[in-house]
Amino acid sequence: MASRTSFHTARGRLMTVINRFGGWYSPASAPHFDVNAPQHRFVQFLARMYAKAELPRHVQILEVIQVGREPLWLKEGWRTCRGSWHGYTMRLNIPDFYQRWAWFLSRYHEVYVQVLMRNALRKGDIFIDGGANNGLVTMVGAWLVGKTGAVHAFEPNATVHDQLLWHINTNHLSQVTPHRAGLSDREETLTLRVPGSGNWGAGTFSSIPDRYGGVVSESCTAPLIPGDTLLPSLPTRPGCEMVIKLDIEGFELRALLGMEKILRERRPMVIMEMNSEMLGMNGVTFDHVFNHMTARGYRCFGFSDRRKIIRRHGVVLTPIPGANSPMPPDVAWIHPYSGIWQRLARWMVEPAAT
Repeated sequence: MASRTSFHTARGRLMTVINRFGGWYSPASAPHFDVNAPQHRFVQFLARMYAKAELPRHVQILEVIQVGREPLWLKEGWRTCRGSWHGYTMRLNIPDFYQRWAWFLSRYHEVYVQVLMRNALRKGDIFIDGGANNGLVTMVGAWLVGKTGAVHAFEPNATVHDQLLWHINTNHLSQVTPHRAGLSDREETLTLRVPGSGNWGAGTFSSIPDRYGGVVSESCTAPLIPGDTLLPSLPTRPGCEMVIKLDIEGFELRALLGMEKILRERRPMVIMEMNSEMLGMNGVTFDHVFNHMTARGYRCFGFSDRRKIIRRHGVVLTPIPGANSPMPPDVAWIHPYSGIWQRLARWMVEPAAT
């Protein structure tokens, strides 16, 4: 009990220090604030080093220095850094909201997704990245499966696909096969549009929500293919497991319909974004996805990371018992008869009693 009290006391003191620092360092209220001024570049350097080490409250410190405040960064260009987990070179476009966070964190921002992948994948496994964007998650998958594994990265947006190719070629990721295509239930060509501004990863084949006011920052045509077209080329050696990540702005159910054989024969874990707004633009609800996957024997889990010590994370998998349960932003579909289930079983917990 004493150690827990000491922990909470130390955390409270750290937050007090951060708040005082935020009061002193107040670029939001300063006229003509320049993120490239020497004093601010020095503060950014210190904050990046703190965040790269994943020290306590590093996200709050980055918020204090206005990493999330888009107007301050619009005139910035590209910056390069090495990923803190895998060591690969990352080239990031700072005006883009999520790429800017990746530069300050020296990794993809959603740590819990990477922690789940880290506990599920082994050398020689297969990773399919649906909605690979600029390749930040693709690189994590490539690092985990190694040169003996296989990664297929699907990204239909021509602009970020070029960035994906840069990451693959610069880091000599021969295990990665890029596809400038989307995943769906049929072969067709559609127009992809990026709504709003500041997030190249928001490209969608769906209708654009009204909240964007019709603003589209980029558009292009791109092919879509069923995931099952990959099946003949995928390794089949004993012990080779598969993880699929789907973050495709409302097309997730159509992608699942296009990989029926993969789901039946390989029983991969499927990590899926549950964006109710974008699913709704396709007439899909969580109920539809839940019923589709449970009919194929899958169990649904919410997941989060549990920090053990600095830079060491565990994962927490909480069962989602029904379609009417609260829906987290991301879920993992795991088949009880898969090798992935055996790897992750120790991280599965029972939902809290109500």
